[in-house]
Amino acid sequence: MPSNISKRLCEALAARAMSQAELARRVGVGNGYVSKLISGEIVQPKKNLSAICKALNIREVWLLSGKGDANLEPSINGTNLPVFDIDENNNLNYIYDMDIENIRISSESDACVINVRGNNLLGNCHVVIDKRGVGTGFFLIKYNNIITISSRFDLLNKITWIHNTIEILGENDFHVIGKVINIYSLDGDRNDEI
Repeated sequence: MPSNISKRLCEALAARAMSQAELARRVGVGNGYVSKLISGEIVQPKKNLSAICKALNIREVWLLSGKGDANLEPSINGTNLPVFDIDENNNLNYIYDMDIENIRISSESDACVINVRGNNLLGNCHVVIDKRGVGTGFFLIKYNNIITISSRFDLLNKITWIHNTIEILGENDFHVIGKVINIYSLDGDRNDEI
């Protein structure tokens, strides 16, 4: 039977959009170890507790007891990120820096803002992405000089993509720009939070 620790571990994995396999890789353990933690077969991750919490960016006391704030790093009330346009060769061309309020950016991410204009799906907006983002979630992609958002699902033995396109795209038909963190309209109002 799953323990409260395994329930909180599942909650943290979902909140971080991280697969069990990615957690195992970051901690340096086998997939079976993480699977046993999730199932409750291992009740407490004694020697790997710190590594697990660091990988998930959560507090040890929260994982063990459920008490206090789960997040290890405090919310960032504002950060300055570079804004880029994307050219036809998928190169990012720097435009300017932009202050963004009320956004949490991990210290391990490679965050930036992509300037999107006249897009049928997104309209005119700024999309905050992590260029190194991995795992299940929404990703900004480009195909045939069209920018769109696609969904990535990290399954146990493969990665599956669902694209917001009429065309069927093969794995080499599109370029991943980055994992979506947030979307803002060009006038600075938030359109959507991912």
